[in-house]
Amino acid sequence: MSGYSRGGLMSAFADEAAAQSRRPPHAQRQSRAGYGAFFLSWCWVTLDVCGPVAPMPPPPVLFYGWWGCAALGAYWLLVGLFGRARGPLTGGPGLLAEAGGASCLLWNRMYPAGMPQAGFLLHGVYLSVLCSVLAQLVAAWFAEPRGDALALVDENIAENEFDWE
Repeated sequence: MSGYSRGGLMSAFADEAAAQSRRPPHAQRQSRAGYGAFFLSWCWVTLDVCGPVAPMPPPPVLFYGWWGCAALGAYWLLVGLFGRARGPLTGGPGLLAEAGGASCLLWNRMYPAGMPQAGFLLHGVYLSVLCSVLAQLVAAWFAEPRGDALALVDENIAENEFDWE
C-alpha cells in the first residue's frame, strides 16, 4: 500500500479545486485551456484502445468515459481559449521549462526498455504535458491588452448596471 488513503487523495483534489476558484480569472482561463488540452491529448493517445476506432469494442464504461473525457476536454479548451478574462501569462518560465522537458523526453523516446505498457503511458504523459503547456501559452497569447484601468472599470460598471425600476 502506498501510504495514501482515499480520503487523503480526495482532500488533495478538493484543495486544488478550492485553490483554482481563488485564482484570478485570467489564471483560471489559462488553467482551463491546459486541462482541456491535457484531456484531449489523452483521448488522442487512447483513440485506438477505447475510442471509436478501437479494433474490438471496448467495455461500455471505457467507451462512454472516453467520450465524456473528450467532451469535457473540448469544453475546457474552448472556454480557456475564447473566455473573456484577460491578463498576463501566469507561470511563464515554469511553463516553458515544462514544455522543454516534455518535448526533449518525447523527442528522445525516453521509455523503459522491455515495458511497452509503461512506454505507452509515458508517451501519453509527455504528449499531454506538452499539449497542456502549449494550450496555456496560446490562451495567454490570445489575451490582448484591454486598455487602461479606468476604461476597464467603466466597462465593468456598464456590464453590471442594475435597473432600479
